[in-house]
Formats: sequence, C-alpha cells, structure tokens
Amino acid sequence: MINVLVNGLPSTVVVGGVPVDINTDFRHCLQVSLLVDDPVVGQEAKVKGLLYHLYGFLPDEHVEEYLTEARSFLRLDVLDTTITKRPRKGTLRTFDWDIDQRRLVADFWREHRIDLTDPDTELHWWRFLALFEGLSYESSTMRAIGIRSVEIPKGASEAERRRLRAQKKEYELPARTKEEIEARERAIWGD
Repeated sequence: MINVLVNGLPSTVVVGGVPVDINTDFRHCLQVSLLVDDPVVGQEAKVKGLLYHLYGFLPDEHVEEYLTEARSFLRLDVLDTTITKRPRKGTLRTFDWDIDQRRLVADFWREHRIDLTDPDTELHWWRFLALFEGLSYESSTMRAIGIRSVEIPKGASEAERRRLRAQKKEYELPARTKEEIEARERAIWGD
C-alpha cells in the first residue's frame, strides 16, 4: 500500500514495466464506479468504459494488467466492502452514487467546504475516497448507510422492530435485480 502522506497521490500506474498516466479526477472515477456497478451493462462494455475513462484509450496489449492496475487504483475492493457494503453477491446495497448524490454534495460542503458540483473543483480520486470515508456518523450520507445496513435484532420488541422497519423503508434503495429484492426483504423482514 502506498502511504500518501509520504509519497503523495499517484498519477500513474505501471503496465508492462512502463509508467502509464491514469485519469485521477474523481468525476471520471465516479463514472467508472457507476458503470461497474450497473447490473444492466454487459461485461465487455464495462471493461471498455473503465479502460477508456481511466486511460483515455483502449490498449491493444497487456489488457489484463491495465485492468488489474485500474482496479487497484480505483480501490474497488474498498468500495465493495466499506462504502457499498456489498462484499458478495446477494447482499444489500447501502449506497448508490445516483440516489445519494444530494446527500453527498451537502455533506461534502458542510463537513469539508468542498463544492462537488463546481466544475472547477479538482479532486484526486483517493482524496475524494478519504473524505467520503471520513464523513462523520452524523452526516446525512453515513446516516442513510447506517440505517440501510443495520440488522433488525431478533430479540427486539415489536415497537422497536416497527421503528427500524419504517426507517429502513424511508431510506431503502430501489432493487435492481432479483438478488437485491431478496436481500432487501431479508433486511426488512428478517430471514
């Protein structure tokens, strides 16, 4: 792992032993995250979109290495487990870049004084992720994630179960697949 406090934020990756520029802007990386997370988009379109957004071209060789470096740069493993809480298929999504965008814009302004909607805002993807992950528990974004991810305790009183179910319904994300429908039902009604 790179220590950004010592080494700074990267702007290249190494592919085939050669440094290659990578687009570090948070908007491009968000586009890739949206694309990769879209259950309707096919795998080939995801790969091409990811490569084009991050490198500005579609490589003819070392494609797997370009993809590996892109995934590492994007920290998709971090997104899968700490932001979206989706480490495996069939678990509940707790965050959506489109649906939660207003919360995120407001929280970045309130907590960091960064206007994500300003076209002049330049923000390295890793800085964006650090600020996102560092949002306080009181932020609207983290509150929504927390409510969506809380499990209703089996021993909870009926009043507590109703309260938690109402909160989960208020903040729930629309299901996009059969697996997400099933995960949402389990989260609200239990196994």
